[in-house]
Amino acid sequence: MTRRSPFLIFFLAFVSAIFIGILIFVYIVTKQTNPVMLDDKGRPVSSASGAGSQPGCPLDRGSQPRPAAA
Repeated sequence: MTRRSPFLIFFLAFVSAIFIGILIFVYIVTKQTNPVMLDDKGRPVSSASGAGSQPGCPLDRGSQPRPAAA
């Protein structure tokens, strides 16, 4: 029968606790963020405009496909 090292068990428990702590921290921080939608040029999109405010927006359910560029 092999004897397990108490140091190894302590080390693995410590690493697991650190990992779980990081997961909890990231979850809390992401819940507090305020994401900003960007358009194709990197400018912030006003949330009041909503989806489909631009012609050909893929989020607009009633939009027609864009004509092919010649």
